[in-house]
Amino acid sequence: MQNKRLKIILLIISLILLAPLIAMQFTSEVKWKPLDFVGAGILLFGTGLLCELVLRKVKKTSHRIIEYPKKLGQDVDGSKTIR
Repeated sequence: MQNKRLKIILLIISLILLAPLIAMQFTSEVKWKPLDFVGAGILLFGTGLLCELVLRKVKKTSHRIIEYPKKLGQDVDGSKTIR
């Protein structure tokens, strides 16, 4: 089930990135460059992997609710970004 959940996360990220790509076909107001897609993909993929990590490591639902904000408020090195 864990690999299935990861595939679902990757599918959702792909669908989110399709939104600006499709919008660019219909309007000139959306002007993303390839680097914009790469940056958004890295941010979305990192957040998705972090959520997957919490779901795999924390078994109790009540603890998951507490761990998500704690993990999202830290840099990769563990230092807090939200003060």
